[in-house]
Amino acid sequence: EMLMLIGVCWLITAAVSAARHLELGGAIGEGSFGAVYRARLDGAPCVAKRAAAGERAAQFFETEAHVNRQLVRRRAGGGSAVLRPSCIASYIGEFEASGQLHLVWERCGEATLGEYLERGDEGRVELTAALGCVASELPRRTLQLVLEALAHIHSLGVVHRDVKPHNLLVDTRGRTLALIDFGSACDVAGWVVQRGLEAGRVPCSVLRRPLESRC
Repeated sequence: EMLMLIGVCWLITAAVSAARHLELGGAIGEGSFGAVYRARLDGAPCVAKRAAAGERAAQFFETEAHVNRQLVRRRAGGGSAVLRPSCIASYIGEFEASGQLHLVWERCGEATLGEYLERGDEGRVELTAALGCVASELPRRTLQLVLEALAHIHSLGVVHRDVKPHNLLVDTRGRTLALIDFGSACDVAGWVVQRGLEAGRVPCSVLRRPLESRC
């Protein structure tokens, strides 16, 4: 039933985006839950991601689509000060290609922080140039960019929950890092804590015990 509901949502979204043309290029990477491709949307370079087969992959895919939509909406609404607009990859939307729905972002980098680090000293020299800092400042600059990105999405009510070098894209144009892969993220902005008592009520006991449901 969940897969059917997700499928219906995707078909509606794809119908809205049908006027734009997504053309897939070569694969960038592939994991357990999906594959990422170089692509073009109406001729403009972009990155497209599609889900692998299976219910769990579909759930991760729908989570990523939902979280990216919410980030776009909340940033546009001005509910948070945007310290660095490029701290997350710019999401364009969902589009169909080769009979499958894809999530699409603007292309802002070719390699992740993890891929730079895997190249050893050569990769660190390239990373220093990409981020526009000197070698001695690279650790501090990298940490600063990561913390700024996390602070930004937290202020928008999203927790990433899978922060690692391979989920940080090196944006060579903006000399920054962009968080990617929100498949494990959690949208906490709409959460309402409900435990024991109605909102606004005071517990009967002042001891450090679970709140009573009734007084």
